[in-house]
Order: sequence, then structure tokens, then C-alpha cells
Amino acid sequence: VKRYFTRRIAHEPLALIAKNKEFFGRNFWINKHTLVPRPETELLVEKTWEYILSTLKFLEPSHASQSAHASFDGHVLLIDVGTGSGNILITLAREMEEKNISQKNVELVGVDISLGALRVARKNARKILSNTSPRFFHSDLLSALPRTLFQRTKRLILTANLPYLSRLRYENAPKDVRQYEPKSALVS
Repeated sequence: VKRYFTRRIAHEPLALIAKNKEFFGRNFWINKHTLVPRPETELLVEKTWEYILSTLKFLEPSHASQSAHASFDGHVLLIDVGTGSGNILITLAREMEEKNISQKNVELVGVDISLGALRVARKNARKILSNTSPRFFHSDLLSALPRTLFQRTKRLILTANLPYLSRLRYENAPKDVRQYEPKSALVS
């Protein structure tokens, strides 16, 4: 306990000490390779989810069927750029699972330049998702994605919570951000 207290006094974020952070009601594993998921990012997920529901055509479930399964009309490619812990992509995938939306026509992809972050995202996907397996690629933005990924796509959805701080803002950021979260995920 004393060790944790000492770490917190040194401004280490509680989420990094605990190695997890709640996001959209789910616990995500995090570490020094990922940002601590922030509540503001939940708004990005909410807006993306609204977009998915409002723009994609769903097939109505059969009245004879007791289950409320729906599937997308056409192939959808959802790419989360700078996926980090995978909290955005995995939350959207989990929402699809919970709404019984068939994912046979939805390809879920997470990309990150950090191999450490990709390991965290894969671990979170295994922990949180029941029957969905997003693909993860080591890539600087979209540069390393195979062209075949885009060949049958009818709809492309990109999400991203990329570095957004100027160098000056980063230098003036609180110690818990500067000392413990990856600079490459913060400074644009």
C-alpha cells in the first residue's frame, strides 16, 4: 500500500497505478504505452455509434424469429486510427455485440504506431469481446494497411483520437500527463 501511496504522491495517475480505467462502463487494461481513457472520448464513441445506427441500413429481423438479429447491408470497414488501449474500437464492437448486430459484414480494424499499445489493445479485445475479433495493425496512420482491406468496402468509418497538444501546451500540462502518459500519443 505504501508503494502505491508513494507513486500517487509522485503524480502518477490512479488509473496507471491500478492498471485499468473504466470507459463506457467497461474496465480497460492500460499501461505506460497508452493514454488514460478520458470521459470526453466517450462522446466520440456516442457520436460514432449514432452515426452507425443512422447511416447504415439494417435488415429487419424476421417476425418468426425470437431473436432480434440485424445485419449491415453491405461491407463496412471501421478503422480506429491511433487505437491505443483499443477503448474506442472495442467499445463500438461490444455495443454491436450487445445489440445483436451481426458482424459478418463489418470489419473492425485498429492501428497504432506503438507496438506496446497494440499489445494492450489485443489484450483488452480478448477480455471484453465475446465473439468479435478486431484486426490490429502496426502502422503510422493508414500507411501500412493492406490495400485488400479496402477492396470490398462499401462504407468506411474512421475514428481517431490522435495527438492533439502543441509542444507548448504539453510543456504546461500537469505532471501526471507529462511524466506518465506517452508523449507520442499527446503531442501533435
